[in-house]
Amino acid sequence: MLSAAGADPLRAGSPLHLSTYEEFSVNRYAEAGSYLFDRCRPPREQDHSDYDSFAGQMIDTVLVSGNRDTRPKTILREMASKTGSRLNPDFLQRDLSYLYGLGYFSRVRISVPETGGGRCRILVRVNERPDLFLKYPYPVLDYDFKKGLKYGVKWKIENFRGLGEQLSVDFQKRADEEHSGGARWYVPWFLGRRLRFNLNLFNYRKLDEPERNDYIKSRSGAMVRFGLPLSRSYVRQLWFFPSLSLEDRRSRLSIPENINEPAGVYFVQSLASIGFSLLYDSRNRNIVPTSGMVSNIYTQYVHSLNGLDQNYTFYEFRHRNFLSVTGNDTFIIGLDIFNRDGDLPSFFRMSMGGHSDLRGYNSDRKATSKLLGSLQWRKLLSGPNEYTIPWVGPFDISVNLTFFMDTGALTDSFDKLTLSDFHSTAGGGIEIVSPLQNLIRLEYAGDAHGSGGFYFISGSRF
Repeated sequence: MLSAAGADPLRAGSPLHLSTYEEFSVNRYAEAGSYLFDRCRPPREQDHSDYDSFAGQMIDTVLVSGNRDTRPKTILREMASKTGSRLNPDFLQRDLSYLYGLGYFSRVRISVPETGGGRCRILVRVNERPDLFLKYPYPVLDYDFKKGLKYGVKWKIENFRGLGEQLSVDFQKRADEEHSGGARWYVPWFLGRRLRFNLNLFNYRKLDEPERNDYIKSRSGAMVRFGLPLSRSYVRQLWFFPSLSLEDRRSRLSIPENINEPAGVYFVQSLASIGFSLLYDSRNRNIVPTSGMVSNIYTQYVHSLNGLDQNYTFYEFRHRNFLSVTGNDTFIIGLDIFNRDGDLPSFFRMSMGGHSDLRGYNSDRKATSKLLGSLQWRKLLSGPNEYTIPWVGPFDISVNLTFFMDTGALTDSFDKLTLSDFHSTAGGGIEIVSPLQNLIRLEYAGDAHGSGGFYFISGSRF
């Protein structure tokens, strides 16, 4: 499939009108598809043009080929390089990385043929990943030395309808302790406009009944979220996300008035929450970015509609900065700040330690505020390499080596936070980037006191 943005650029009288020989060449390229491209293209490290030599030229059109299920507009709308604009080499490099990071393609190549007169075209060639990796169920496995093994299955349809939408259903279980499930629909361009839409349905049930401590016995509900762009830029994006959630919850709570049941009693509640998020994103791609930054400020207010009257608020700040050191090395700086306030149930008090937290740390202490910092070095060991699996299709894979240092502290008041409250860990691991689950991490982390353990995390993005 060969598609263009805008009107037919090859009609007579247009600025891009081609000679008979040139028209014949373009038609043969469109008909032969991957055969001509794969056999005539330059070596891999030269898959894209020298974009700098075309800087400032007017882009007459953007042509897309190689797409099987993905609609051309799904690709064109995500690109910062648009028909009718001046070519910016930095934008084009970003487009190359960003399109690959969408997760639908095993390879993306962009070239820029010159048409003369200070004008050019952009040719985008993609290899789509096989349906086996985008539309069929796959197992989910996470291991945390503190929490144990969690396993399940997930059915996730990537690039639903060829529009970049995601549909997913999952079920996960941790031994005889708990199980959870849910369904999710994500639309990156809602109603054909640059608006985002999320619909999440969730269900959770705790199987065992601890003798002490408050906990959630069961919960189910739904959450809807919209994304509203506050910037026109595709390279430096600013988004505002309002959200609304409804939940039915059964939990065991210990409250001061209840002196007859010190272990707590069960309460059934209906709760509503409203949230707001402000997101800044300049990453060159969503999966394993190598440059840019992402920052998110989030607040959620929870109010009881029925049952025990409780009102509390969550506050979060998350930041990641990705610095490209060399072509294969990325330095990552992370900072997270959490605070929870109000009539907070004790099971929402935070702890530290886990695959997305202070890795290698183990403690039962909990508090209402948490501060985390992370330094990570990521080195590309291999890839992205593309292989052909018989009867399946192309399979792309990359392998990264990582080393990291984490630090964090828990407190019930930031005013009382001291250096002695901070704990630090260090470790390293291997990351596998593939269509199987985007990112699979195998890590080991520990601290100076001999505490530590392994983590196996599938389907995560960092």
